[in-house]
Amino acid sequence: MSLKREMKNSTSPKIEKKISPPKLAVRIIERLLDPNVCYSAMGDFEERFQAVAHQNSLFRAKLFYWIQIFLIFPAFTKNLLYWSVDMLKNYLKIALRIIQRHKGYSFIKISGLSIGMACCILILLFMRFELSFDSFHTNKNRIYRVLSELDLAHGTEIVPISAIPVAPALKSDLQEAAYVTRITGDYRRLFSIGEKKFFEEIRYADDDFFDIFTFPLITGDPKTALEEPFSMVISETIAEKYFGKSDPVGKTVLVQNSQDYKITGVMKNVPGNSHLRFDILVSFSSRNNEERVKGNYWDRFSNDYTYILLAEGADPIELKNKFPEFMAKHIPVEDDRYNLHLQSLKDIHFSRSNYDIAQRINKDYLYAYSAIAIFILIIACINFMNLATARSSSRAKEVGIRKVVGARRAQLIKQFFTESVLLAILSLFGSVCLVMLFLPKFNQYIRRELTLDVFSDIGLLLGLLAISLFVGFVSGSYPALVLSAFKPARVLKKTLDKKAKGLSFRAVTSVAQFSISIVLIFATAVVYAQIHYMKKKDLGFDAKQIISIPLTSHSLREKTEIFKSEILRNPSILSACASFGTPASGTGSGRSFIPEGYPEGESIHMETLFIDHDFIETYGLTLIRGRNFSREFLTDTEHAFILNETAAKKLGWDDPIGKRFSEEDSGVEAKVIGVVKDFHFELTLYEIAPMVLTLRPYQFSHISAKIGLEDVSSALTFLEGKWREFAPEYPFEYIFVDEEFDMYYNFERRQGQLFTYCSILAIFISCMGIFGLASFTAEKRTKEIGIRKVLGASVSGIVVLLSREFVKWVLVANIIGWPIAYFVMNRWLQSFAYRVNIGVWIFVFSAFLVLIIALLTVSYQSIKTALADPINSLRYE
Repeated sequence: MSLKREMKNSTSPKIEKKISPPKLAVRIIERLLDPNVCYSAMGDFEERFQAVAHQNSLFRAKLFYWIQIFLIFPAFTKNLLYWSVDMLKNYLKIALRIIQRHKGYSFIKISGLSIGMACCILILLFMRFELSFDSFHTNKNRIYRVLSELDLAHGTEIVPISAIPVAPALKSDLQEAAYVTRITGDYRRLFSIGEKKFFEEIRYADDDFFDIFTFPLITGDPKTALEEPFSMVISETIAEKYFGKSDPVGKTVLVQNSQDYKITGVMKNVPGNSHLRFDILVSFSSRNNEERVKGNYWDRFSNDYTYILLAEGADPIELKNKFPEFMAKHIPVEDDRYNLHLQSLKDIHFSRSNYDIAQRINKDYLYAYSAIAIFILIIACINFMNLATARSSSRAKEVGIRKVVGARRAQLIKQFFTESVLLAILSLFGSVCLVMLFLPKFNQYIRRELTLDVFSDIGLLLGLLAISLFVGFVSGSYPALVLSAFKPARVLKKTLDKKAKGLSFRAVTSVAQFSISIVLIFATAVVYAQIHYMKKKDLGFDAKQIISIPLTSHSLREKTEIFKSEILRNPSILSACASFGTPASGTGSGRSFIPEGYPEGESIHMETLFIDHDFIETYGLTLIRGRNFSREFLTDTEHAFILNETAAKKLGWDDPIGKRFSEEDSGVEAKVIGVVKDFHFELTLYEIAPMVLTLRPYQFSHISAKIGLEDVSSALTFLEGKWREFAPEYPFEYIFVDEEFDMYYNFERRQGQLFTYCSILAIFISCMGIFGLASFTAEKRTKEIGIRKVLGASVSGIVVLLSREFVKWVLVANIIGWPIAYFVMNRWLQSFAYRVNIGVWIFVFSAFLVLIIALLTVSYQSIKTALADPINSLRYE
């Protein structure tokens, strides 16, 4: 009993409860420690943690454990940096060795990426420039342009022009408008300084102009520079042209041999990314004095453009909502009232309105160029990946051995990405050199002022580095992820090359490459077909050998008939006429008419062409009904109209001869004496509008003369001599009408050429990749080809065998590329009033061209392999 009592009374030792350290801290320490010492170090930390927890407290134990992380971190960072730099050096060394060992394939990769990146950089520079338009203005977010919704000849349209009194009324009536200014289109004026005489383009602007727009003045006060009549501000270029290094402010210039204008300021040259282009600004009050413009006609439009700077905090939507009430205040109900709209400054450059003075571009072209840049870059990346995966079998052993000796997959991925990024950086240097070489020609071609200043433009430098890194990672992604996943056992047993089911990655990327090429070729063919169609389309008149002479002299306008009779004495001049405008410049005059039978208060808007008796004969217009204007009928002047076919149809008259209608503004009544076949008096981009031809001698601005083919130079000399007799104070100027008409298609022509160059580049890069693939395929099948030749295979059969796979890829690419190309180009054609149909020949042409290019690229290597001596390939078998 005593023993039991002793045992019962004795105290047994307590079993200490084990406490676990913080799990997150444990994971962090395991990551920071070297794997070789991690197990023993973690044991020591565990013992110390338990001791501190039992001797002190759990909080102090956890604090101890977290402190170890901060103690380990410096050594870990030092170790990491050392080994990272060391491994990077190793990766770079291996990459350089591989580039040096496979010079041909490396050259194809680097040159392909360089060309692709250079093309991408050029297009990105162009897009960056176009998207920067008008961004230099200080108050760019508060600047708006006033638009007018008018009933024009071809229907209701919102146009950027506005009536002269709109601007001062907006400024006085609406508090949201802090400043309002008008600026006109170009006016051609003769400048005389001493003995120097030059024609210059000027624009009239209100004195608020410099309060709205940021065009800095070098000399002069922007607040008062355009206040007084007959004052002007000139650019640096004009100042240097006329005055050299001297200060022109305060000096005068004789304009039109009639009025002295005082120079009140010199401004910096207008930046290239401004939608407004001008070198000379003249005060708007000068125009009023010159042309006796009263400024109170709300229904008369010419080439006046109104801009508003909104007050701080003003809402453009609220301002727009006030426009109906504003117009009702100034235009009576019985008159033709129209609506006003607002257009923000950032949208003007991409505007597609007619009658615009802005330097514009269709935003669809920017989308097209960005797509082309991406396509070309994708093609270059595809070439890189195809060549890398094609050589996978040769690098498979390297991957297998590296894994056997302990390399982890992450290390192999880093190795392959290092190689691809290194190639991309080398390609970046090559692309920058190419861009610097071709940028001046590119600027000349697109008529822009693009610059590539890599070191001073940090944003551009970072952008280029981002492109190279993006290309490097995209190009190296597939090789890095696929090659690093090879199993060492399969590689060393040579079971890697068993054919995979379905399409290989190389086949998919090659088809994508060919599809892009087909889309670009298809687009180029459609663009050229449309341009050719517009140039060759029947204009409805004969412009050959007709020269247009602007009547810059006011005195000559009063002697038009005398001048015509004088020049017609030369037998080389077959005919001559006078008109307001020429076919290339348009009529420039749209007016409202009230035809007989129309309800009271209704009118129809039609283009009005002022001509003389000889216009129809000189331009070879076809009179399909009635008669031409005749000098025998005195009432033909202002009281007779000739319509075009479209006008007759719009009026709904089966037989318009003898019908009467009047001009709404002047009230002049006239009758229809003839109908001419439709003809283009504007570009074929636009649909033919209903038009009225009438005699108005006092409206003439041009004389047109048809010259015979025999002696053009002597006829021009004769015309110049007669000009000097009638207007010695003005220089003689002329232009051939067909050349002037053709000039307006330069933009579309340049777009077509740009598409062609991009297509050629894309195809060239594709060919480089195809050539590399063909070379490697032939290299891999050398022994097979040798055996086939020994067994009797012909050269043509071997060439077909090696080319068959590429032909199959091209056929699949056509099926993919055709629908995409058709959809995109059919949408592009919708912007033209007269357009071609996308014929079957374009589909066949694009497919045939890509097939021929692919076969020509492959054929060299195929024929070379087929002609090789089989003994050389089988010598070691």
